[in-house]
Amino acid sequence: MTKPYARIRSAAVDGRAQAIMYKILQLRKLHQVLVREGEAIEDAIARDTGFNAVEVKLEYYMAMKSLRDHVVALDRKKCLEAEYALAHKKDAPENRDAVGVVIIEPGTHTPFYSVISALSAAIAGGNCVLLQVGDAS
Repeated sequence: MTKPYARIRSAAVDGRAQAIMYKILQLRKLHQVLVREGEAIEDAIARDTGFNAVEVKLEYYMAMKSLRDHVVALDRKKCLEAEYALAHKKDAPENRDAVGVVIIEPGTHTPFYSVISALSAAIAGGNCVLLQVGDAS
């Protein structure tokens, strides 16, 4: 296993991506970059897809809305209660474990939206993510 993949696998095994504050921090960082680079992202979407200005704005908006929805869905209090349920001698039937490592392959119709919506969902779920670009063979 190559070094980058080994690091991702070890991060998944030790569960560092599953902590609620880590998830929130990663999603905030993603949001900051997407806002800061919004104009360049929209230009790239237009160049790569041939969409008109309205379609480009719509794809960018839908991607940002998906990211926002995943951030809003994270409930710190509920997640911390589930995380520490065992320590408090309580059951946690709603507690879910992450898959571990998620591989995202962008769609061809709306590639930016397909990446950001899947990426934000994977991060919110506590997973480590690999983004496949180009030819996988």
